[in-house]
Amino acid sequence: MSEDERAIRDVLATVEEVMEQEDLYGVLRHVSASYHDSEGRGYADLKAFLQTAFSKRQKIDVVRQDISVKVFGDRAIASESFSTYCELEDLPSRVSGRMSIHLEKVAGRWLITEWGLLQQEE
Repeated sequence: MSEDERAIRDVLATVEEVMEQEDLYGVLRHVSASYHDSEGRGYADLKAFLQTAFSKRQKIDVVRQDISVKVFGDRAIASESFSTYCELEDLPSRVSGRMSIHLEKVAGRWLITEWGLLQQEE
């Protein structure tokens, strides 16, 4: 495993951990200012989305597996299977599927530029 791949896996593991802690700035620390996604969200939109989600959820558990990382110079694409369980205003909710994460290396740090759902499982 290359140093870059290891660093990316570390970033993704950290983001999982801070998501479960509902640490907004812990998540955003790993997101690029140039973030954009297929739903049209930029960095500020993602921040607002996470603030709302964290304020409404009482518990978040994330399980990630089957992680693959491909590095292309200062850009990378990771994909992983995930399962997220949250208690939303006392109503349990589970979402699982396959996620794509795009990253760029800026000043020696890997930052997320896009999150995208590849496949959602029922």
